[in-house]
Amino acid sequence: MGPKILSISVSKSKVKLGDKVTIRVERHPISAHEYETYHIHKTKLEIFDTYGNLSFKKEWESDVHPFSVTLDWYPEREGSYILKLSDYVSNLKVGETLTTLDVSSEDKEFEEFLWEDEEIGFLLLEILDLPEKLIIPKEGYSIYELKVRVKNLGGLKLYNPSLSLKISSSFDYIKPEWMNVLYLDGWFMRDHGNPPDPNLWIYYYRFEDMDPKSTHIHNIRLLISSRGKEGLHPLALSAGAYLDNKSWIWTGWVEFNLNLVKDFK
Repeated sequence: MGPKILSISVSKSKVKLGDKVTIRVERHPISAHEYETYHIHKTKLEIFDTYGNLSFKKEWESDVHPFSVTLDWYPEREGSYILKLSDYVSNLKVGETLTTLDVSSEDKEFEEFLWEDEEIGFLLLEILDLPEKLIIPKEGYSIYELKVRVKNLGGLKLYNPSLSLKISSSFDYIKPEWMNVLYLDGWFMRDHGNPPDPNLWIYYYRFEDMDPKSTHIHNIRLLISSRGKEGLHPLALSAGAYLDNKSWIWTGWVEFNLNLVKDFK
């Protein structure tokens, strides 16, 4: 069993309408070598009612070091509530886990729940070995491999994971190796996003399910055309996966630049 990352607990096993519920959120100690893996700036707790209305929100600055925060919350109506805990790097969400709590107007037994390593969904995306510059070919295309590492840091299996690559439609000289029959890669569709933005192309790359505490490394092949223009080209990658049939976790967009230059030799 891996390290306990986050836990959330409630003060009552009986939750009735009108009760005060004390919520405790904690980040637990991790080993020294794992500090290089976690890069957190902010943690946010949100509670939504059955109809999707925000009932409670609290956020605080945090990092990878242990902490404990205690919060009081009064459910406003009976029904099921969704508690969503998210970690952020700057304004990019890097991990999210959902769980539910039922509130009744009658006396009813509810089991206390503990949100810990075995029950957490936490996905991390890293771009490795990004070069300082890429040479624009004099003719045709050159192929560049972008190495991407995806980590399932939680204790749950992740299903149907995928990468999304976001490219400005004006950069029509930068493309993934899109459905090239010579390479059986994982690209399976593209669109303009949701809602659609004609100024963007988003390409989707599917890979195999992720076991708990597993790491996948993918070499994303990009084609650079001889029509390329010099300068910095902002792109973005994200990763997402399903915890089950309903719960989706997403890393948020990880932005990076490709610096294209001409070789004058």
